[in-house]
This record gives sequence, structure tokens and C-alpha cells, in this order.
Amino acid sequence: MSSHAIGALRGSLRRPSRRTAIFAVASVAAVGWYLWPAVQHEHSAVAVITDGSWSAITDHVTTEVRVRGRAVSDLGTVSDWCSLAASVPSLTIDADVGFVVVAIETRGDCAGDPETAALRALSGRSIAPVVVLDTAASAPSADVRTVPIEQLLGSAGTRAMSCQWWEDCPQSGRVDVRNADGSLTDLGADRVARMVASAIG
Repeated sequence: MSSHAIGALRGSLRRPSRRTAIFAVASVAAVGWYLWPAVQHEHSAVAVITDGSWSAITDHVTTEVRVRGRAVSDLGTVSDWCSLAASVPSLTIDADVGFVVVAIETRGDCAGDPETAALRALSGRSIAPVVVLDTAASAPSADVRTVPIEQLLGSAGTRAMSCQWWEDCPQSGRVDVRNADGSLTDLGADRVARMVASAIG
């Protein structure tokens, strides 16, 4: 067998082990990305609860908050503030959760001030609420962190906004943040997620 053939054979024998090594490194990196927040004891975890109109932001918030070193859990959806106020005392929240992102648009049908009741109940469980404020919504009377979305999404009905530095900007210099039906685009949801992550710190 020629030296060239022997060299080719040796190369082919080495390739599987090289691919295996690359795969192993990639796997460790992927697992590490998911486990990293869990070993960052100095960072409290974050939970997210929304109503149906805000559910599109959950995945975006999860990604953005995890990138910044915190674990995230999804508490699901509720129909309105009244439902949240009623469910907070029995809501199952992991012991390491220090923040709950609350994105709810509708008040619901109940007596009193359900928004304040829900936020104070969360605070009473040593959890800091972070409230996503819809366009033109007033800040809660409770002392909590807020995320005023109008800053990056514009007023109600605004479809496009000027590009932000992290976005792939088209020649027009503007990107769609809302769809025709008023729902958020992926870029719009990403903007909300970045504001939420900044509010948490």
C-alpha cells in the first residue's frame, strides 16, 4: 500500500473521533447553557404569568432572562387580574423565585382592586412583581417594578418603530412591532423581553 493510501486511511480513521469530540463539546455547551442559571446562587429565579393577550412574550422573556444568568419558570396564564388575585395564595411558586413577571391586560369582574391585591399578595410571599404596563395603562398603586412598553412599541395601533441597535435593520430604518390585528410580532415581543430583563436587573 502506498504512503498516500496509508495517510488517507489514517485520516479516515481519525475523522469519526474528531466529529465525536466536536459533538461532545457542543453537547456540554448546550447543557451548560441550561444549567448555568441553576448554579448561580446569587441570582434569584424568575417566573412569568400572563393572560392570553400577552402569552406570546413568555418564550422571549425566558430566553432573554436566561441569557442574563437567571433561571425562568412559566406559571401559565390566567384570565384576568381578578383570577390572579384569587389564585396567588395557592399558586405554586418555586422557593428560589425572587421575581414574578406579570403581564395581564384585563381587570375582570370582582370587587375591590384586584391588581393591588394580587401584587401585594406576591410581595407578601417575598416575591418582587414586575408588571408589564400596556400602552396608556396607569402604574399600579402598589410599589412594584414596571415595564412601560410604549417606550419601545409606541402607542396603541403603532405598527412600525425605528430600529434599535440590536436589531437587523432594513433600509427603511423601521421594523414591524405589531401585526395588523394588534398582536405583537416576534420583534415586538423581543423588545418587551429586553425591557423586562432590564427591569429585573
